[in-house]
Amino acid sequence: MGCTFPFSSATQRLLQLDEEQLDQWKYAWRIRPQYHHSEHSLSPVGQGCQNSRLEPLECRDLLVQNALFTGDLEMVQKYFTKSAAINLIIETKGDELRWTSRKFVPMAQVELANGGAVLEMCKEPRAGQSITGRGDKSQEPICTRKADGSAQVYWQALLTGDEGTVAEILSDLQNDLSPNAVFDTSDLEEWKNYRFNFRRLTPLHITASRGYTDCLQLLLLRGAAVNFAPGGKTALQGACAAASTDCVRLLLRFGADPEAVSEDGYKPLHLCKSPDSIECVQQLLQHGASVNSRTEEEDDTALHIAARHGLTDHVQLLLRYGAELEAKNEEGQTPLNAACAQPHQPQDMDRYYQVCQLLVESGASINAADRDRQHPLHLACKNANAQVAELLLAWGANVNVMNYSGNTALHNILQATAYKLEHHPELVVRALLNYGAIRIWPGSLLKVLQYCHTCPRVIEALMNSYEHVRVTEDWVEAVPAEVVQKYPHFYQSLFSLEQRPRSLQHLARCTLRTFLEGRLLLVLSQLHLPSALHRFLLLSFEDILY
Repeated sequence: MGCTFPFSSATQRLLQLDEEQLDQWKYAWRIRPQYHHSEHSLSPVGQGCQNSRLEPLECRDLLVQNALFTGDLEMVQKYFTKSAAINLIIETKGDELRWTSRKFVPMAQVELANGGAVLEMCKEPRAGQSITGRGDKSQEPICTRKADGSAQVYWQALLTGDEGTVAEILSDLQNDLSPNAVFDTSDLEEWKNYRFNFRRLTPLHITASRGYTDCLQLLLLRGAAVNFAPGGKTALQGACAAASTDCVRLLLRFGADPEAVSEDGYKPLHLCKSPDSIECVQQLLQHGASVNSRTEEEDDTALHIAARHGLTDHVQLLLRYGAELEAKNEEGQTPLNAACAQPHQPQDMDRYYQVCQLLVESGASINAADRDRQHPLHLACKNANAQVAELLLAWGANVNVMNYSGNTALHNILQATAYKLEHHPELVVRALLNYGAIRIWPGSLLKVLQYCHTCPRVIEALMNSYEHVRVTEDWVEAVPAEVVQKYPHFYQSLFSLEQRPRSLQHLARCTLRTFLEGRLLLVLSQLHLPSALHRFLLLSFEDILY
């Protein structure tokens, strides 16, 4: 076969079989390529390693498995010599180790069956190309937890952006360090957590993700592989995630692939999730990144991601480059749905309003439903964003449409009131009622009081939408004493309705609102009413019932 394994006798006998016998083997399982998601796949050593793969051999040698599983580099070096076969499948029963590798791919992977832990091992690079060192020296990754000497100095220099030290180390022919060195930052003591703990970094990844432009340029000029992705992500993806604009510009100038797909299924454009990454988006689009490319699992476009993170400038830029307004992701959400669905803090409400306004004014469908038949209005009400809710209502959103659970937008805001007090949910309730939302059945108001008593203005808006509601002693028991003490005037006025009718002024308001139902806002905008009367008809808050 032209290659040998210094394995145990069982494996040696296996490897002595001729090619005719090998062709008859049936492999029970084969791991899919980790770095080849699309035509812009992430080749770990660039783009010259995609040809001439050997068919994997099957190996059940426990010594090999143990060496790989425990990360015993000494034993791995012993087993995997330069002349050893690269293509192997190691398979065991149950939730134990499985391992596969491919010729010319410098990273072999050890993987637990059924989605278990992952660890990696560096393999031999192509002839004439160095991955972690120079010449014929050892090519294993540098474990940062155990590194010393020049390797430790190199690591610290990369972390701090010390260009002078990096240049000095790379110029020293006595050491075994190169621009394509691989740093292993995983903790081998916590093998059960490899899936979350495992990381592979190169000098290019470190400097790009930390914004060290001078060091990055030095490494690129020294021949660092710009698309090398030992940990499943390129340096460009790291720079985009960190919003390192100058590094993104430099990497693209040196030929970084703007369409490279990470092992998680993200392209660089999908990783621009912070306000500071707007220039990164601009650079990627100018260098040929597809504005409508999708993530592999969520099926999100860059517009989905920008809308979900409330990034107005990103949304505007993506729309200018032709982003699809009505593209739906795996959950059936459009970018407008995604923006409305994203929970956010009160201080971010204005940002999300601006994003939604931009999408709506650009032609986004205000009644687009996701797989659960949640409309943008349902989602905005779940997040208690009154600005967005009023925007959608003003553009004609159906105020009474139901989702699969049978809930309307009013149901959603009432369910969210107790934990969205800082968002002022009463503003959403009032807007929905003024736009003709079907009111809660009066018999359910006691239940609403039990859930929403911490926001008395929600109760006020609901009570003022009825001519009369029967208040009983149960209502008094439904409100905790501490809440009554916090809002004494309102709750005293509410409980007193058990003994007295509503005022004539309130009854007149209800009569007029009933008469103008469905066209209240349109008619009032055409009437020159005193501002106080106008506010009263639209359920202005007075913190008391009469």
